[in-house]
Amino acid sequence: MSWQPYAMAAFALLVTGAVVLLLAVAEFDRGMVYGAGIGFGVALLLMLFNEFTTRAAFRDPRKAAALGHVLGGFLLRMVALAVGFFVLAFTGAGSPVMFALAFFAGVLLSLGLQVYRYGRAPRREVAAA
Repeated sequence: MSWQPYAMAAFALLVTGAVVLLLAVAEFDRGMVYGAGIGFGVALLLMLFNEFTTRAAFRDPRKAAALGHVLGGFLLRMVALAVGFFVLAFTGAGSPVMFALAFFAGVLLSLGLQVYRYGRAPRREVAAA
């Protein structure tokens, strides 16, 4: 196994630690806690959705399926980030900045887990044509 899964996991833990430190140091109010909770919750929902779709994408021996999965997941995360940010900004239900920070930390944890699992997965032999 290479160093990349460890680096991704360390980066994800660093960002999550930074968000937790920000919450501990900053004088946060109810809106910031709601924004952070909603952001991390949305990221966890996307992580669960990603678990099911990743298995199907990586079972396919073609690289195009895995690449399409990665790009589609990226676009889905960006849409979820933009929609969540604007919904919280216009409704006032929570802090959109804390939503974005917590969502980012959750996405990094999800990506770190995905890289770790992919690095430990057994490789299938591709049949020669």
